[in-house]
Amino acid sequence: MLLVLESNLEKMVAHLLIEIALEFASWISAEVKLYIIKEFQRLKVEESEQLEWQGKRLLTKINYLIHTDAIKTY
Repeated sequence: MLLVLESNLEKMVAHLLIEIALEFASWISAEVKLYIIKEFQRLKVEESEQLEWQGKRLLTKINYLIHTDAIKTY
């Protein structure tokens, strides 16, 4: 589950909750903690790829508008 956090306080609380979850997982077993760490890393990579794709899409849209406006002008 990915949360969109806006304020610094919310980011700090989210970070603390992650740390608490990892400590709880290590209390259960080392295997559970390792699984949670790997899953968290996978989600971060997936999120960064999604943001990268959205950035490329936005640039393409802006370039399209620039080119169509240029064609309309000339």
